[in-house]
Amino acid sequence: MKRSLEGGVDRTANLKALFAASQTFVMVDLYEVTLLTLGYPLPLTLRWCDWQHDIPFEGVTWFGGSRLASTSGESGPRIQRGQIKHQLGVEVDTLDVTLMLDGTDLLPPADGNPATSRFGLAEAVKGGLFEGARVTLRRLFLPAPPSYPLVAPFDTSCGAVTLFGGQITESKLQASTVYLGVKSSLERLNIGMPRNVFQASCLDTLYDGMCRVSRTGTYGGNAFQHVGEVTVNAGGSLLVFTVGNPAVPHPANYFQFGTVQFTDGVMAGLRRTIRSQAGGSVELLTPLPRAPVIGDGAILQAGCDKTKAMCIAKFNNWARFRGFPEIPSADNAI
Repeated sequence: MKRSLEGGVDRTANLKALFAASQTFVMVDLYEVTLLTLGYPLPLTLRWCDWQHDIPFEGVTWFGGSRLASTSGESGPRIQRGQIKHQLGVEVDTLDVTLMLDGTDLLPPADGNPATSRFGLAEAVKGGLFEGARVTLRRLFLPAPPSYPLVAPFDTSCGAVTLFGGQITESKLQASTVYLGVKSSLERLNIGMPRNVFQASCLDTLYDGMCRVSRTGTYGGNAFQHVGEVTVNAGGSLLVFTVGNPAVPHPANYFQFGTVQFTDGVMAGLRRTIRSQAGGSVELLTPLPRAPVIGDGAILQAGCDKTKAMCIAKFNNWARFRGFPEIPSADNAI
């Protein structure tokens, strides 16, 4: 059995004693969903349980039945799951989670400003903010079911054990229901090539520990980063907007393949890849979950096409280039 710690104390012994006593007990599934997309000071963790009421445990509240339920709490649990599918060997384990929406769940403002509007769960799922989120499923064991309204803390001394952990690889919104497909961390090993390969383009990721280009660096009179604010929101399926204050002095497509990251407002911390750029007009590769507000701060970060020519001319980083530009293309190979 997996071990669970509460306050630094191992609760496995208490759980064994509960099983040995051959008494009835209550089991409650606890769900932690940690969003990594928005730029919160710490990753944002949402907590739910498959109980009709909220469950206080480990100093936090695990939300149970619908927020719109009556004071008597006569509503079913709002979160459900399918069976955990385990595979032998290195096959990826999977878990399906279904969350019922009632329109009352709002994410906290990413920039910490109470006046900032907030994402609802439905909007967050539709905007792709749940993609890649971490999910942990735990099971809490209670010697007796809690009675409501709570007049005293109920017994959680047996603690909770971890049943599953993984990453959301699929999220869908269907009417008032959210479906989350979760795969175990073994999914990260599902890569069809080795770490190092012989190819013409560079193997490094721009600004990582191997590339070592500074995000705030400069070369050839151009800074790799531009800080400004949204001054025009043109809209469209691929959002185009202008970042100014001051205007962007860089040449056209200098920020192509780079990113734009919002620094305040409802999308604070959110990043999107830049498809093209001309002056301050920026076209994004994928649309934003919500149109930015005029005045929202944003940072443009230069991108790289991983070629030898750009590495030299734009970043002066040829010494760390990890591609093999003399390798012939596939159509020229003998």
